[in-house]
Amino acid sequence: MLNKKGGVGKTSSCFHLAGALAKLKYRVLLIDNDPQGSLSRGFFGTEAVESLPKEATLAALYDDAIPAGPETLIVQTEFKNIDIVPTSQEYDPYNVNPPHTAPYDFEALRHFVAGTDGYDFILIDSPPNLYFCSWTALLAADYAIVPVQTEDFGVQGLVDVNHVVKEAVTYNGDLKILGYLITMYDKRRATHRDYAGDLREAFPNAVFEQMVPDSATFTASLVHRKPVSFFRPKSAAALAMKALAEEIIARTSREAETPAERVTAHG
Repeated sequence: MLNKKGGVGKTSSCFHLAGALAKLKYRVLLIDNDPQGSLSRGFFGTEAVESLPKEATLAALYDDAIPAGPETLIVQTEFKNIDIVPTSQEYDPYNVNPPHTAPYDFEALRHFVAGTDGYDFILIDSPPNLYFCSWTALLAADYAIVPVQTEDFGVQGLVDVNHVVKEAVTYNGDLKILGYLITMYDKRRATHRDYAGDLREAFPNAVFEQMVPDSATFTASLVHRKPVSFFRPKSAAALAMKALAEEIIARTSREAETPAERVTAHG
């Protein structure tokens, strides 16, 4: 999940999408690659996350004095089929800019992901910038999903996002943009309908058909620290996430069978 703007639904999409995939019996690993640790807090709460030692967080990957690997960093959640690599503020000093000049191994996350086993999907949450953490995610990923809020400020950063993805392809030739994900969508608002239409026109076939609705159920489920598919599985919000999960499954399967154009085609 990548976007340089905050508040567009990257963390929420990871959180609830993991629940939908898990309910479909896929094994999911979440990697909290954002120093804010919001994804980790969603499962365990603020106090538990803030008390994590560095060696129990993603920051351990970039500290040569700490042995770190899947066996030490992956934590089970209370939900079947969902595991997570947590993060805390310990990770913040590593998110430097420009990422290419960071004195850290920017392929460490890629090597970590390659060392995991038994997961159908690995979802990586990223911070609201295009610094070192986002860069490492792009080098580790097969696909980038770009959440976009249907307002002016939500789409302004897409040029920069596309540019950094193009750069990452130099190091990770398998990387593609899987799609742009419209979030916090309210079909009753004309501006939302207009922006959604404009985005589909600007990026034909690259915008997910399923949109994430603006729903209080998402907020309520987060308060209870449960993905919406576990909190209220029959709600409209849960059904939307299920549909999104199914669309992602279909898109990734289609990409695997018939390789599409690289991200450079998105301009």
